[in-house]
Amino acid sequence: MSELAIDTAAHGRIIDLRRDHDAATRLPRGHADGRYLCCACAAHLIFTGPTTPGSRFTPRFRHRSGHGADHCAAPAPHQADIHADLTAVLTLRDQLARALPDATVHLTIDPVRAGHRWDLPPALVLLRGNHRAVIDHPRRPLTPHTVTQRLREARDRHGADTTHWWIFDQHDPTQYQSAGTLKVRIDGHSTRHQKINPTPAQRALTAAGAVVAWADGHQLLIPYGGHRIDYQPRDGEDWTGEQASWAHDWRISHPRPAHDATWWGLIPLTPNGLAAYPGLRPTAALPRHDRPRPL
Repeated sequence: MSELAIDTAAHGRIIDLRRDHDAATRLPRGHADGRYLCCACAAHLIFTGPTTPGSRFTPRFRHRSGHGADHCAAPAPHQADIHADLTAVLTLRDQLARALPDATVHLTIDPVRAGHRWDLPPALVLLRGNHRAVIDHPRRPLTPHTVTQRLREARDRHGADTTHWWIFDQHDPTQYQSAGTLKVRIDGHSTRHQKINPTPAQRALTAAGAVVAWADGHQLLIPYGGHRIDYQPRDGEDWTGEQASWAHDWRISHPRPAHDATWWGLIPLTPNGLAAYPGLRPTAALPRHDRPRPL
């Protein structure tokens, strides 16, 4: 991971030399008084860059080893796990940066967590004008403790008014439990939405005021609550045969699903669609007159 390091002088911002193209001229070289830490083993790193503007030398971080070859002391599985986490989050960061060119998006972590196995990858911090959003991208099932701790950390560090997004991977069966599809009518047009059974952690996040969404690489899926309604026929009414469907209906809760929603429906939204929402809150994804209606 010679292209990655934690910058302790920048509040734990993770430097990715592949994306930070001016790092070679912006960052101090050498050990810089212990400024750079390895994400996997927490060792102090040395930053080496080109000595002349026209040099083709590739900037990199290396461990302060006296054995010549760079060597990270962390076990190989731990290094691979850290690298997979950072790759997934940085890929999401690239998608958001392309969709919101007027925003800055960076990855940050508390430096004391360097070298430790983390339950959650480092969070993205997105700044757009006067608005700030913290974005978590979990890769493993969440525990109540992990959720509570991260919500508290985000609130304490960035303020209670900061929007906190939790974007899950739609292709991860532990984070996306499909419940089929449903037909809805939006603005007079019939369409189909994905339907899921949210996990207890996802319900808890929504109840805490966080924004929950899923990503599939091309779009975000924003949830609304689906509430089943069962009607009983009145005396003398026959609801058998073709009339049997009359006994069942549903209603929605939005912009966040209510705690007692039976299932969640998902509205697709391209990442570019976030540009319409200055506060990065998906409320407008469910306009009052265009919200999903049962068919």
